[in-house]
Amino acid sequence: MDAIKLHAALVHFAIVFPVVLLIIDVYYWIKKRSIDGLHAFFTYVSFFAVIFATSTGFFSYPSFGKEILGIGEFHIHRGLGLALNGLFFTLATLRFLMHSESSQNTLRKLFTALLIICTILILYQGKLGGTIVYDYLIKR
Repeated sequence: MDAIKLHAALVHFAIVFPVVLLIIDVYYWIKKRSIDGLHAFFTYVSFFAVIFATSTGFFSYPSFGKEILGIGEFHIHRGLGLALNGLFFTLATLRFLMHSESSQNTLRKLFTALLIICTILILYQGKLGGTIVYDYLIKR
């Protein structure tokens, strides 16, 4: 039961940090500002938040028994969670390779495009999780 409570708390961080990072990234593009330590901080914290949320989800779902395996959204949620780990790892790797100079413009554009995709997917992941909890598990 502890992994379930921890997962419920950590998923909020896995959602909010990428959203804040996207806001920072777009702001920097608009202001033509070079990326900095704040940008790096939110990138790496987002990566670890997704890793921790996925890990606690992986350890908590067996406690629901076989009933959870009958929920269609669960399989998408589990698969997307694993995929998001890879996507956020790629995002963190891109950020590591970028320098604050505009000479890395191609990497920066790739980073922003991937960040937009990751943010959309993490919001969808949250919706799936909410559906699983509120439409299926709380009604038990």
